[in-house]
This record gives sequence, C-alpha cells and structure tokens, in this order.
Amino acid sequence: MTCNSTIDFRVLDNSSNRCVCLAGFYDTFGQTCAKCPYNCTICTAPDICQTCSSGYGLSGTLCVSLCAARLFLGQNASCVACPYDCYICDNSSNCLTCNNSTDFRVYNSTSKRCVSIDGYFDNKVTISVLCPTNCSLCQSLTVCSKCSNGYLGPNQLCGDCPLRYYSNNQTQTCVKCPYDCLTCDDNNNCLSCSSNDSRTLSNSRCVANEGYCSDGTNSLSIQCPSTCKSCSSLSFCTACKTGYFFDPKNQCVADCGVRLFGDSSLSKCQNCHYSCYTCNNSKTCLACNETTDFRTLNSTSKRCVPLTGFYESYISTSAPCPTCCAACLSATQCTSCQPNCFLNVNLSCLTSCPERFFQNNLTRQCSVCPSSCLTCDSNRNCLSCSSSDFRTLSSNQCVPIDGYYENLAQIAALCQVGCKTCKSFTACNTCASGYYLLNSSKCYTSCLPSTYADNSSWKCQNCPPSCALCLNATYCTVCATGNYMRTDNMCYSTCSSRYYPDDDQLTCKNCPYDCFTCNSDGRCLSCDELNDHRKLSSDGLRCVAKDGYFDNNATVCLLCPNICLTCNSSTNCIACKQGFFLRNDSYCYTSCLERFYPNSITNTCDKCQYDCYTCNSQG
Repeated sequence: MTCNSTIDFRVLDNSSNRCVCLAGFYDTFGQTCAKCPYNCTICTAPDICQTCSSGYGLSGTLCVSLCAARLFLGQNASCVACPYDCYICDNSSNCLTCNNSTDFRVYNSTSKRCVSIDGYFDNKVTISVLCPTNCSLCQSLTVCSKCSNGYLGPNQLCGDCPLRYYSNNQTQTCVKCPYDCLTCDDNNNCLSCSSNDSRTLSNSRCVANEGYCSDGTNSLSIQCPSTCKSCSSLSFCTACKTGYFFDPKNQCVADCGVRLFGDSSLSKCQNCHYSCYTCNNSKTCLACNETTDFRTLNSTSKRCVPLTGFYESYISTSAPCPTCCAACLSATQCTSCQPNCFLNVNLSCLTSCPERFFQNNLTRQCSVCPSSCLTCDSNRNCLSCSSSDFRTLSSNQCVPIDGYYENLAQIAALCQVGCKTCKSFTACNTCASGYYLLNSSKCYTSCLPSTYADNSSWKCQNCPPSCALCLNATYCTVCATGNYMRTDNMCYSTCSSRYYPDDDQLTCKNCPYDCFTCNSDGRCLSCDELNDHRKLSSDGLRCVAKDGYFDNNATVCLLCPNICLTCNSSTNCIACKQGFFLRNDSYCYTSCLERFYPNSITNTCDKCQYDCYTCNSQG
C-alpha cells in the first residue's frame, strides 16, 4: 500500500496501515488533506488546534498570539498593532475576532475585517460612532443611508419631511414636490401654496397671481413688466393693460412702430399692408419709404406703389427692373425700354435683337423676321439662313436646299425619298442620283413597266407603244400584245420577210433558210425568185433552187456552171444545156467518151452496146 504525499498530503501509518495526514494538515475525510491555520502545527479542523506555532498559544481551540489584544506577533517576535477595527488579528490586514460590546463591531468574513454594527458608522477609529437620531444606517454624523424612524430628507438626515417635499412610504425618503407647490401629495398634486411665492391654488396647481408669471423652474413668481396685465415670462406678455398692444415679440407697447398698427379690438399690433411704411389699419397707408422700399403713396388707392424703374415684389421692398427696362411688371416683363434698347416678344429689353428678329427703330421693338430667315433687315430681307432649317440664302430669301421644299414654315419640309428638288411631298421636280422622275411627280430607283430610265434626263420615258418593256426608245425587251420582236429589238405588228410571228413569246422567229415567208410550222409560203433564185416546190412545202442554180444550204442559191441546165453543186451537173452532154462524172461536155454516144433528146452520154467502142445515137 502506498500514499501520495505530494497531492493528497498523506503518509503511511504502519501501525494502522492507513494513509494519514501530514503534520500541519487535517483530515477532511476526503481524498485530500487540508492545511491547518498558519499558527497551528497540529489541528483536527480549521478551528480546532492541538498545538501552536512558536509565538502562539492555545486559547480554547484556537492558537492566538502571545501578544495582548489588538496586537499580533510580527517579525523579530515583536508585537505589532492590529488594524484599528480588529480586536484580535494575525497580521496587518486580517481580523480574527471583533469586540461588539465595546467597539460596536462584528466580523465580516468576506473582507476579514470588523465592520460597524447597524446604528453606528466607521469613523476610522477603533470604536464605531453612533449614527444620528432615527438613522439605522449612516455614513457620518450628517449623512444617513437608512432610517429607523421618519424619512430620509434632503439634508440626508431622518425625520419629518420639510415643506416642498412629500413622504414616500415605499422608499422611506422625502421626494421633492413640483416647483410651484408648498406642499403636495405623492401624485405631484399641490395641496397648498406659499403667499410669499405670489401663487394661488387652482386645480391642484399653484398658479402665479395676476401681474406675475412663472419661469417654469422657480417657486417664486416673477412680477410682469408694467405694461402687461399678465405674462408667462419677463419677455412674454399674455395680456396687455388697457391702451397697450401686443407687439411681435409679445411685449405690450403703446406705439406699435413702423409697418404695424394697434388693433384695439384684439389689443394686438397687426401688420400693415406690406407696401406701407406706416398705416392706421390693414388697408390704408399713411406714409411710404422711398429710400429703402422704393415706394411712393398713391393718393387714390392709399397704397405705396413702386417708384418708376421698380416693380411690385409683394414684399415691403420694391424690386428693381431688369437692365435696359425703363418700366416693368416683373423681373421678366418689361413694359418700356430705355433708349438704345428694344422690347423683345418675351417682354425683355435687349440691346440687340435675337435671331429671327430685327430692330424696329419706329416701334423700339424686336419685330419678327419672315419665318424662313435666321436674320433679316428692316425691309424683311433675309441676311442669313439656318442650316438646321434646311435653307440657303438666294436673292435675299432663304430657300429650301435640295431634298426639301417650301412649306411656308420656319423649317423646310423634307421631299419624298429620291427627290432632289420638289414642289410638295407628292410632286418631285428633279431626282437625286440613282433615281428617275416619272410623270413629273415621283422618283423611283427603277422605272415602271412601259417606261425606261433615261440617264441623260434622269426621267422615266415612255417606251414605244408597241413595247411592254424596254431599255430605251430603240430597244424593246418585251412586246405589247399583238406585236412581235424583230432582230432590231423593236416590236412590230408583223414580222419581216424570212420571219414568222411566235404568239407565245411575241417574237419574230427565223423561217427555214430557203423560205421568203413561212408559217409557224416551218412551211414556206413564198419564195424569192429574184434574189434567192428559188421557186416553190411541187408539193408547196419548200423553196427549191431554180434551173441553173443549186441549193448550198444557204438562203441564196448559187449559179450552176454555165454548161449545166441544172446542178446540185458547182461541180455536179444534173442536166446539161443544149449542145452539152452529161457524162458519168456528173459534168457536161460537148462530146461523150468511148463506148458512149451523145443523146440529143436528154443531153446525156448514153452507153453504147457492149460490143461497140464508139456508136451513134441508135446505140
């Protein structure tokens, strides 16, 4: 078995085989032992010593200093005085016991000092001092903290409450009454008043007597000024004596002074009319102040009206007219101007007229220019124009710029899109680049059907009547109904020779090369014998070459060799002229070769009998 001397302050007792407390500690019957009082060497409890430290001896169960009462054993074993309040102490700050019977003190375990018992106070000497009469607690002979009888008054002593205080039974204190009361209840209602305060009880309040006033803080009422019948302060009368009037400062005066008059019905100084310097009522002025108010008396209206050069401001002082005004109605309205100034339409006077007005020397006014002018002269000729009005100067007039037209207003009106110049929104005169004029009214980027864009005049010109659409006067792109496009890109009611009309496409299409005229089926209707050397075939369908000519797949047939009656090329004869004979090489000769004889009927070289080398016409 082992014991912990460091933490539990215990060592092993071999006889009992138990862990007992170290010397100077006592058993708390818990795990840890507690330290004995500092002057005990052995104890069984904090207040039960068995042996004492050097310089101390047992007194009952306590170790006390061997010094006399009110002393403790100090250094060098000398007795040192305890604190003034201790009866017995162990050092210079802690009391151990107190003397109630002689010192009137009890021990306070928190402070470890001897404090005064109730009814006494600590005067920093050994014996507590008796509190004043009726005090249960006090701080001095003149300051009670709590009363045993009576109430704690304003003098910090206990007894009956003085005048101007009432007794509060809950706090056992004297509470101050409202300033006007001599005595009062706990609801702050006055019960009585002091005649010395010049006050009288009324509705639970002590109000100031007539001719006196209260400042709201002091009990003593203040005598009102001599002219006041009643007042609320020395500077505020609430009623005036007969013959006196309230002025704006609530003083009672016999003469109200300037700008005021005495109203006997209200005993009050009332304002004169704002224009008056002095008056006898609210409407009639007696005198005006020209020096400060710039006013003079109007004998008819009995009012003070502004001097010339000033206007009515509806306050006492007239206001000066603006610069340049000779007379005016307000800060912005002149009625006449000074020399070298002109009256503008807004009733201001100017040394020079603004834009769109000219200086009229006859009327001395700014007269309006023509609406189109920015500036003008007295003859109403424009001198300059405003670009924001879309106008330019021309012959003393502001005329619309290109793209705008005259609308008899300040700002020229915008032409419709595409117009360079116009008479109105719906009537263009000329067109802007890239636009064309149609019917002298509107401009288009492209012309309407049956018209074309003329780039020389920038107008839409009418196509020829036979054209539905055209590029110009000599170039149709689509023909009108009943007309047909020829090769010259013009439209005609009929097609020229060698062409036939196509009713679907309204064009003249080529006939077959051999036809002079034809129908839409390609059948020749006539042939040009004179120029083409063709004649109508026997079936009436084609134009074939005349005798002496041959078809070379071109319009005009070519002349056969002069010995050929007919041929199909320049080297192939089909029939020969009289006196010539057609050989097997398809050419005409004056004689035939061996084994052939000339046939004068057919103009051919006919074959001889097989056995002949030459033969006559009989073979």
